[in-house]
Amino acid sequence: MLRESLIQQIFTPENSPYPATMGKYDTHFYQSDFKDGVPLKGNGQFWDMGETVPGRGEKTKDSCGFELGYYQCPDCREVSRELWTENCSKAQCPVCFTHWIKRRTKDSSERLLQIDALLTMPCKHIVLSPPSDWRGKGLSKVLKLLGLKGGALVRHPWRFRDKETGLMIAWKNCDINPTSELAIPSVAVRSLHFHILGFGYTMQSDKFHVLTGWIYKNKGVRKDKAIPRTMAYLISHAGVHGRKQTVRWYGIIANNKLTVTKRTELEAKLCSICDLEMDKYQYYHGEPIKVENKRLVRYKFYKFKEWPF
Repeated sequence: MLRESLIQQIFTPENSPYPATMGKYDTHFYQSDFKDGVPLKGNGQFWDMGETVPGRGEKTKDSCGFELGYYQCPDCREVSRELWTENCSKAQCPVCFTHWIKRRTKDSSERLLQIDALLTMPCKHIVLSPPSDWRGKGLSKVLKLLGLKGGALVRHPWRFRDKETGLMIAWKNCDINPTSELAIPSVAVRSLHFHILGFGYTMQSDKFHVLTGWIYKNKGVRKDKAIPRTMAYLISHAGVHGRKQTVRWYGIIANNKLTVTKRTELEAKLCSICDLEMDKYQYYHGEPIKVENKRLVRYKFYKFKEWPF
């Protein structure tokens, strides 16, 4: 109760660090006056980060989301329009950002699943938080001391709080999230941390904190379908920056440690219910015309340049 009372005393919508109406690449916002319920000295600072979260920017073009056609199962008559709309594939676009998230999730999770099949080490979800005075240097050394052999690193510049109470809330519940069902009025609080889906074993947490000043939390092992589910959630509110990669690969699965073989194939979309090949219809002058149900699908196959570790 003391913690909640403290937060309510120091949190008001007027001093909120980041409003729910994020722009394309808003560059200025306030650092929070508190972190995890503990007040910070001073009245906050301006930060120039040039970042946003997916789906909170401007619409790229007027045709974004325009329906080009649809798929229909010849047996159960199930209709799917999900994959065939005008799509700019931009992370910041409030219409097309879901396509961007799905594409990034698919590429990243397939890489992790293939590496998971090659290694005997578990894939873990780690949350890594820097000290308050960290200024962006020495991350590689910190990752090496952590102990994981390699992984995917996703940068989260913010955590989210209830706009009325100041209490921490999950991304899936706040109105900054364009796909939120609850849409609780919220603000994004500057609280930089990193999520890792990585392979190996970590140093003891208290020893790691003494050596580095950083804190990590082990969220458990991820296997099979849990890997793409976790990756999709992490990418959905990662920091989107025009000049930075959303997912960074390091260690034994960094780009320069792997060889990649690419292959493209023509494949038909299948019905999610019957698993049959669907009929594809495209609109011509407002009328649906049946066309060939084939699309190019790209596959990537990963191998280590050096083995064993």
